[in-house]
Amino acid sequence: MKNLKILPSVIVILVAAMLLSGCAGGSLSTNWSNATIAKDMIYISNQSGVFAVNLSDGSLLKRFPEKAEAAKSFYAAPAVAADGTIVVGDFTNSIYGINPDTMSQKWVFSEAHGRFVGSPIITGSTVLAPCSDHYLYALNLEGKLLWKYKTGEPLWASPVSDGKWVYQPGIDRNLHQIDLATGKKGWITSLGGAAVSSPLLTKDGMIYLGTTSGVLLSIDASSGKILHQYNTRKAIWTTPVLKDEILYFGTQAGSVIAVDTRRWSEAPLWEKDLGSAVIGSGALLSDGVLFPTQAGQLVVLGLTNGEKVRSWSFNPNLYANPLVNGDKVVVISTGEKVMMAFDSTGKELWSAAFVHPK
Repeated sequence: MKNLKILPSVIVILVAAMLLSGCAGGSLSTNWSNATIAKDMIYISNQSGVFAVNLSDGSLLKRFPEKAEAAKSFYAAPAVAADGTIVVGDFTNSIYGINPDTMSQKWVFSEAHGRFVGSPIITGSTVLAPCSDHYLYALNLEGKLLWKYKTGEPLWASPVSDGKWVYQPGIDRNLHQIDLATGKKGWITSLGGAAVSSPLLTKDGMIYLGTTSGVLLSIDASSGKILHQYNTRKAIWTTPVLKDEILYFGTQAGSVIAVDTRRWSEAPLWEKDLGSAVIGSGALLSDGVLFPTQAGQLVVLGLTNGEKVRSWSFNPNLYANPLVNGDKVVVISTGEKVMMAFDSTGKELWSAAFVHPK
């Protein structure tokens, strides 16, 4: 089934005024499609279903549930376990384990009391799912609760893990270190602003994380100590990208900034104004770093100078992270074409749009 039509995701106000002012008690105000690539498949959460799409040609293979159900809506990107099980949270308090061959339900966890906004991650045999009810839920691969950890405000961002500890950013302006095996608290570091995007955790134990107050932080994972910070004064909704000790990140004000991690006290390596909010995180290509904009542009910037290498325009907006697989770039849009794939030169390879069965 190919090139069927999907109604575009509803986009409401992107940045709640109370979140930017530091009061994060409001409800989520964004909902758009998000996807994950696993081997030769793309799994995309889009409104009433999770769709399995062939990476090579964009053909729709199967969906979960088989028919749309009013009680189920999906926006967070699915996670895929080593055995292929697809794990995804919905907007009605449940996490599902899905059989990848049949796209049928293997299990469901329904003990949460809020929406699953951030995508789950899978570390070894543990599913970690942040929820807007303030809890991080840890499940086994059969959907049984192992532990839950409570924070002070809703959780919108995915955690990261080094296999021993979990690092969960929160709207409560804290980064929480949690024992993966037990769910017990390690350290808590005050960030000075809400964190709505996943951190970047490096192999040498560094955490890089941006906040809605406009500060990019460098944090030691073992101690939770803030080592460096760079204040952009522009809300950061993206996960930083690291290449050769340079961090690249976008801001809600529409700029992409490159910071040298060896020279935090100096001016940024470069800053490029893209003219529209950058909500989706960047992705590295062979000749630059790729960022989407709210106005519907996909822009490749040179790593050393930030000069525009090339760009594509879409209609309407781009909010989700672009996906890169080899020399193929997959873009998720809010328009009639929900997904598009391009080669490294920007040539469109395929587009996909789906119809939700009534």
